[in-house]
Amino acid sequence: MSVATDMGIDDDRDEDVQGSRSGRVVAFVDIETASQPSWLARQAVDAGVELGPETRLWTLQHAGDGALSPYTGQVVCWAIAIDQDETVWSMCGGNELELLRAFRDQLNAIRPVTIVAHNGHSFDLPFLRARALRLDLPKLARGLWQDKPWGSRLVDTADATWSPRPPRPVKGWEYNLDAVAALLGIVRPSTLPGADVPRAWYEERYDEIVAY
Repeated sequence: MSVATDMGIDDDRDEDVQGSRSGRVVAFVDIETASQPSWLARQAVDAGVELGPETRLWTLQHAGDGALSPYTGQVVCWAIAIDQDETVWSMCGGNELELLRAFRDQLNAIRPVTIVAHNGHSFDLPFLRARALRLDLPKLARGLWQDKPWGSRLVDTADATWSPRPPRPVKGWEYNLDAVAALLGIVRPSTLPGADVPRAWYEERYDEIVAY
């Protein structure tokens, strides 16, 4: 993101990437994550799990244990929507490098001036930055960063200044994405529960994850 009016994320192969849409596009981004297989395998060994059917069952039961940290988890699915129409791009699979390259290329194609994510500042964006650096995609990491917290290029709809919350937990007070959607009159169909995404990824139920 070299300039404030162009959120295109440069290709790490030093090729020019031309945006395919005109106007000031706002992109809405979401990712899903799961534990890294290598990390989870080490956890199974440490837990004394024997190789065989027991290993598979243990893996499925603990698929989400490391999913929320970029050091023990990885991106398994992403989705991008824009404010100009109802187009949604998404991808889910087992190769994280391919996923992040496709994610980068899609952002390059639409060149949004603003990227919006719910819990973006606390989860999606730092997770993406860390995984991009791990996979040698530094320009993607830099493109998902803004040097001033008050900058308007990256917007988090879960930010307390936008999504009010009580000073302490209150039963029934929600500010998750479903609550924001309900506030805006958007009804999301019933799909795979978010907590089940890591297990679904290990079971290669990619279509269910994309629908979620």
